[in-house]
Amino acid sequence: MDNSKASSSSPTVKAPGTASLSTQLRDCEKCGSPYDPMAVHGSDKSYPFTLCPACGAQYIAEKAKQDAARKALDHENAIKRRANRLEQLLSQLVPWRFRDASLADFPDALTKPFRRLSGDGYVLYGPTGTGKTHLACAAMRYFLENTENLEAKGLPMFTTWDYLLLDIRRCFRQQSTESELDVLEPYVGAEFLVLDDIGGSTGFEQSESDFGLRIFTYVIGERLNELRPTVITTNRTRQATENAFGDRVASRLSTFEWIGCGGKDRRVTS
Repeated sequence: MDNSKASSSSPTVKAPGTASLSTQLRDCEKCGSPYDPMAVHGSDKSYPFTLCPACGAQYIAEKAKQDAARKALDHENAIKRRANRLEQLLSQLVPWRFRDASLADFPDALTKPFRRLSGDGYVLYGPTGTGKTHLACAAMRYFLENTENLEAKGLPMFTTWDYLLLDIRRCFRQQSTESELDVLEPYVGAEFLVLDDIGGSTGFEQSESDFGLRIFTYVIGERLNELRPTVITTNRTRQATENAFGDRVASRLSTFEWIGCGGKDRRVTS
């Protein structure tokens, strides 16, 4: 028997995953079906070269599903991180009593102006204990909830009028290296300022001191120029507030939205 003739007539055995020199076919590494990788793929890099079209389509679908799941998880984690950051900021920015304050705590008629997030600012006026500070802190929460970057400089700030005046007086110490402008910079630069209880240290019908008037005029004027909203609370009526601070301040506050807060003293239990 001629061994050379027998050898030439034997069938060619092709290992899986290798191309045939005569047909250029390749066996799919997943299902084993033969396919022409050059005819199918061309310049398409959306799935591995070693897969047939059917397995490639399945690969693409599975990858898309995994990518969507990963994006959904990343989005969920981002929401959780933002919520945690929001609560952290509020615990640092507002009095502890009002850290959970929300616009949902109040009637729509009181909260509607804040939901617009526009205008120069708001003056909440009314008798003691009618929820003015609570509403102001709720407005700050709403502002933060609608702030894109919670890590930005110039975030909201809460202060009482008395504390602001005391804060400035520390620069009058002989050893102080700060000027009034240095102390006032954070109050002027805050993107959203709550200035609580203005006029609280003077009588209802008394005029503000020259020092207080100068500070208030500067802070409000600078914030108006830079379009930074301010929420002011006071126990005085609008007329009494304008009388106490004079015409210059009254003119500036005329661009604010005045919101009256009434009702019984919430601090007094029956």
